[in-house]
Amino acid sequence: MPEQIPLMVDAATQELRQFASDETIPQGQLLAALQVALTGLDTSNVSGVLDSDTILQAIGKLQAQAQALDANTGFTIIYPNGGSAAAPATVDIDSRYVMPNPFPGFQVVCVAELFSNGTWGETGWAYFSGGYGTKASQSSAEGIVVQTGTIALTAIGTHAGGIFPYQVTTPTPCRVKVWKLKGGV
Repeated sequence: MPEQIPLMVDAATQELRQFASDETIPQGQLLAALQVALTGLDTSNVSGVLDSDTILQAIGKLQAQAQALDANTGFTIIYPNGGSAAAPATVDIDSRYVMPNPFPGFQVVCVAELFSNGTWGETGWAYFSGGYGTKASQSSAEGIVVQTGTIALTAIGTHAGGIFPYQVTTPTPCRVKVWKLKGGV
C-alpha cells in the first residue's frame, strides 16, 4: 500500500498542500473544519462507498444504507387471543391462534412466550405421545400462528429447551415477539 500523505488547505493561500513532517493542524482550522455544514449531502444513493468518493458522498451513501436497513428490519410484540401489552390474554392447551402479520409482505421470525411465576419465557417444544409447548410461526397464507401442545403449554426445560423447569397445563398469558427481516414473502 502506498504511503498516505496528509494534506491540508493552507490558511494563507487557500491551496492544498502537503503537511510537513513536524507540522500539526492549527486548532482553529481543525475546529472550523468540524463545524462545516454538510451542504449538498445526498442520502438517496445506497451503493457502496468507493475510494474515489468525496467525504460528503461517502457519508451520504452510508446514511442511505443505514436508512434502507432500518426500513427493512423491525420488531414488535403481538398478543394472541385478543390480548394487549396492558392485559395479555391467556392461551390454552391444544389450541391454535391466528393473527395478522404486523409486517405485511415481509418475512418474520416469531418467538412465543408465556408468563408464568412472574417471568416471560420461551417454552420449547417436545413430543412424548402428545405435544408439549407453545410455538409461533409465520404462515404465508394465514399470518402469525400460535399453536399449543395437546398435553401442556410448556415442556420441562431440560426436555425441550424452554426456560420453565415445570409443566404448565392451565390457561396462561401469552405474547409473541416478532422480528421483521429484510426480504419479502
